[in-house]
Amino acid sequence: FNGMLNRERLEEAIGHLVPDALEVDGWFICGPGPMMDAAEGALLDRNIPKERIHIERFTADRPLDTVSREIAQLQTQAEGVTVAVTLDGRTRRVPFTAGNILDSARASGLPAPFACKAGVCATCRAKVTKGKVEMAARYGLTDEEVAAGYVLTCQSVPLGDGVAVDYDA
Repeated sequence: FNGMLNRERLEEAIGHLVPDALEVDGWFICGPGPMMDAAEGALLDRNIPKERIHIERFTADRPLDTVSREIAQLQTQAEGVTVAVTLDGRTRRVPFTAGNILDSARASGLPAPFACKAGVCATCRAKVTKGKVEMAARYGLTDEEVAAGYVLTCQSVPLGDGVAVDYDA
């Protein structure tokens, strides 16, 4: 094989190199975005359980313009609302003044954790314990984490006053 791995080549490689793909405990995928998407699709087509597929993204795709506009509107609407932030066992109410919950917490003096600020690394992960937020991107979270209420605060905008997030959860 040479060149970009597309879905057809990946399916051929999996069939040739790993004839009993269902017996593999974990599949780890890293590389260019389209290749990772193709690999995940090829594995899912072989009935590999989603929880055995692990994807590591080092960069985030550029958000669609429509998503960017929607988030910008939500950011404007959220200016001045209060967010309760729990970090290291202490809860502090901070005004939403920056573009996301993470930056607002840090602007208020909280040492909220972060690394990439692109929704990839999940260092800024917190659990929403009250209210609702909208995330611009969630690359670093699984569907199960999102369903359990976790968000990436670097990508999150509160949808109204009284939102609470817990970095310790």
